[in-house]
Amino acid sequence: MYQQNNFKIISEKIIEEIIEKKLFYTQYQPIISLHDEEVYGYEALARFKYKENLLPPDLVFGFCHKDLELFYQLEYLTKKKQFENRPKDKKLFINFDPHVFGYKTGVNELFSFFQKQKDFTIELVENSHVHINISMLIDIFNKFKFEFAMDDFFKEDSMVSIFLLNKTNYIKLDKDMLKAVKSNNSFIHIINGIVDFAHSQNQQVILEGIETYEDLEIAKDTKVDFIQGFLYDKLFINK
Repeated sequence: MYQQNNFKIISEKIIEEIIEKKLFYTQYQPIISLHDEEVYGYEALARFKYKENLLPPDLVFGFCHKDLELFYQLEYLTKKKQFENRPKDKKLFINFDPHVFGYKTGVNELFSFFQKQKDFTIELVENSHVHINISMLIDIFNKFKFEFAMDDFFKEDSMVSIFLLNKTNYIKLDKDMLKAVKSNNSFIHIINGIVDFAHSQNQQVILEGIETYEDLEIAKDTKVDFIQGFLYDKLFINK
């Protein structure tokens, strides 16, 4: 049994061992329709294990940003496994880190791999435009007819990209919006305003961070299309 702990020291040797021994797996977190509570799709979440420890993914990928070739190797392997083991007949949401463009040798390989896949949506973190020419990236997505979602929308300390907001297929509201509603119920009007805008653009909205039944009741008071969070985890994990 692997335990999440305070593992804070990541080294190139550890990353190389993770890659060589494939010490990673995918947790598929269900995305639920608020209308009928049926599974609409799954978000593929990378998980890393090392010497009986679960390593925080942001710590692993953050370290790899220092070595773009190493980062690309890990990114490609995890994405490949996520597609290989995906739940059948459901849309797959995958996270995309724009740092991959820093390793130009591998970019074409990754997008060629994506082209062979079906029924998936690429999630862009809400401030991706800081790291990459975002208009160029959206042009690539449009060329290959890739759907994408704007992730972490309204996350604390993040910035709103009007360009992405106009182009996205899905808006994923960060769990910080739930915290805001709990402190001031009037924030529900902001959520519903975003949903009204999204629907006018033929977009759909996913509310993240549903971890308790209280969160679920708040979600039911909104107009969002889908919800996601640990409350609905079915431990659909491929090791």
